[in-house]
Amino acid sequence: MDGFPSPRLSTAAKPQRLRAVRRYRFPLLFIALPTLLASLYYFGIAAPQYETEARFIIYSSHGGQMQLGGLGQVLGLSEGGNGVTSETFSVIDFMQSHDAVSALQQKLPLVSMFRSPQADLISRLWYAHPTSEQLLSYYKGKVTLTYRQETGITTLDVHGYTPQDAYILANTLLSLGEQRVNDYNSRVTADTVQVAQDEVNQAQTRIQKAEDALTIFREQHQDLNPELSGTQGQTLIAALNAQLAQARADLAQMQGYLRPGSPQMITQRNRINALQSEIAAQSGDLTSGHGALAPVLAQYQDLNVQLQFAQQNYTATEAALVTAREDAMKQQLFLIRVVEPNLAQQALFPKRFLMVGTILAGLLVAYGILWLLVAGVREHAI
Repeated sequence: MDGFPSPRLSTAAKPQRLRAVRRYRFPLLFIALPTLLASLYYFGIAAPQYETEARFIIYSSHGGQMQLGGLGQVLGLSEGGNGVTSETFSVIDFMQSHDAVSALQQKLPLVSMFRSPQADLISRLWYAHPTSEQLLSYYKGKVTLTYRQETGITTLDVHGYTPQDAYILANTLLSLGEQRVNDYNSRVTADTVQVAQDEVNQAQTRIQKAEDALTIFREQHQDLNPELSGTQGQTLIAALNAQLAQARADLAQMQGYLRPGSPQMITQRNRINALQSEIAAQSGDLTSGHGALAPVLAQYQDLNVQLQFAQQNYTATEAALVTAREDAMKQQLFLIRVVEPNLAQQALFPKRFLMVGTILAGLLVAYGILWLLVAGVREHAI
């Protein structure tokens, strides 16, 4: 009957279909089947993932500033060398390290977030109790940091199975980065300021010891200022010498009109003798004998010099401490959030068509290369 194939034709078509299948079995196995499986996963099984993005820079207000381009000029930041760049890389490395994962585990239920009920069985974290290496490997698949040399900006991308998970993880990670920068600042302060502060403390101790020694000296000799006492003694001797000179002049004048044995002459000679004795006694107090002022004054001056030296040393160490603090401030770093983490409203991942297309293109290229290799082997074998 018209419109229906004859049994003979249907029987003949079956070997043709089998030959076609055998002929294209390798493309079907290596290209069509994996692409079909990928399509089933990405379009039927893969759980939607939400992305939270944040951007930050590491900035120093003085030395070691990085190149920030136009954005840096808008923010009022300046350009500089590689010092801050190295610290930026250290923060990036920290955010991708075991330390960051351990710190996140102390603040967040990290494993539970990666094993969220919204996740599919393939993309989720497979282990309920993962090792640190397994957790770090999975974590790196969800957290990406990208540094742009021309602007100095680091972009943080976090994927999560819920918008809240991605946002919380990104925000917590930025907080840990800020803490890392603060720890660096603390180390810089400890290294540059603490040494200077120790010198100031030692200088204060020297001053205290010198003042204590001077106080003990004054108490022992019952003299608050031997230098002043010495000056007063010398002034007194000078005054006595002046009186002695005047008395001798008066005696010489009296000898012109008085007898040697007159009472006035005897009184004047007695006055001269008294002045001479007083001058000798005062001079002895200053220079010789027990309790002489000269050795006391020498000891006092030595103690006073030690005190002055300690005070000068303290002034110098105070100035060094101020300079050290200024240097420490110049080395202070700051993590500035250029873009705050956002709470995603739409799942942008996985990119289903892109992933399936990439897999198909990769399989086609691989199959083409394999076919060329096999064809070349066959050609040389003939």
